[in-house]
Amino acid sequence: MRIALSEREQASAVKIAAAPPPPPGKAGSAEGAAGDPSASTAPAETQTATSTPSPAGQAAPARSVKGADTYALRVFRHIRAAKQFPAHLARTGVQGRVLVRFDITSAGDATGVGIARSSGVAVLDALALEQIRAAVPYPRPPRQLEAVHLHFIVPMTYRPAS
Repeated sequence: MRIALSEREQASAVKIAAAPPPPPGKAGSAEGAAGDPSASTAPAETQTATSTPSPAGQAAPARSVKGADTYALRVFRHIRAAKQFPAHLARTGVQGRVLVRFDITSAGDATGVGIARSSGVAVLDALALEQIRAAVPYPRPPRQLEAVHLHFIVPMTYRPAS
């Protein structure tokens, strides 16, 4: 059974910071600050190209980085094509939404893959991480984004078909 990211999820999920990537070994933990989905391992002086939901559910202000929204949509389509909800899990009735955070390098690799917010169901959390990692290589970023820290927070929603 295939599960697609909704347009609403796509529009509110990506954070692309206009700053160089953090030096190796300097990134924060995969869980972020106390599991806060809006926490970022990017430097504090970064600019947000597209907004992510804040804990209160309101979008943070955004600054535009040319091409960021178009690239984010390509990434979401790439994830949607690789994302599946295994039938054996669907039959159990398990469902949930996992927020996964990761960075995309200029070569299309995913780094720093981790849980930004757990679904509360370990098997779904593991599935979401596995599917983000399995989707490598991601589309290469356009030239204007090559020097930009591409940090994504993606909702992975799993529900049995009704």
